Amino acid sequence: RRKLHSDSKGVMITALTVHRQKKGKFFAVCQTELGDAYKVSLDLQKGDGTYSVTGITVSLLDTLPVANSLNITKLGMLFVAAEFSNHALYQFERIDLADVAPTTKSSQVREVMDSLVSSSSSVEIDRSQFFT
Repeated sequence: RRKLHSDSKGVMITALTVHRQKKGKFFAVCQTELGDAYKVSLDLQKGDGTYSVTGITVSLLDTLPVANSLNITKLGMLFVAAEFSNHALYQFERIDLADVAPTTKSSQVREVMDSLVSSSSSVEIDRSQFFT
């Protein structure tokens, strides 16, 4: 969240693209109405011929011009069809961002919520504050 953005107002995702990699791996790049771009990946567990989602990982990429559309090419280029400025083409230096970008996992949110609940049984916790 940005400091100047009101806490009472949610953030809207305005553009999304999914990139499929080899061996069934994939990730999505989404952009908010403010121009912030995020990499979203799903942690999958293979079952009996099906996959189930066990977690979600979100990493901040960068702030880009607000786009009408995002596209990722097979060569690893991100095309931003900008809404109000010139279109842009970006190249990914790396896609594993856990070490270099602010990242959060759904398991981290779950751990924080569980620790809050277990540490104080008499205090009610509004869980909606974690999912804005």
